[in-house]
Amino acid sequence: MPTSVFESLKQRAQNYPGPIVPFHVGDTHLDPPHRARLGMQGFTGDSAPDLYKYSPAHGDTTFLDAILDKLALDNGMDWVTPDNVQITMGATHGLS
Repeated sequence: MPTSVFESLKQRAQNYPGPIVPFHVGDTHLDPPHRARLGMQGFTGDSAPDLYKYSPAHGDTTFLDAILDKLALDNGMDWVTPDNVQITMGATHGLS
């Protein structure tokens, strides 16, 4: 049986000489490396409380509304509702 792609990635990570930042699913308690840069732009946990949380399963409401508006105005698809749209993080996530 061939080894998993993750086994080769694990070996590469172990041999990497620089810092490794874990982005495991569910590690939302870890601060993103770009938090300092966002703080400089005025984004904090107080001003953007959802910045470091998982989004809703169907997608961010504002983003979803923008997609529905675009489909209605540009594509004449005013029949599309939130029940017809699913926001995904790429093709693999969408196909899953």
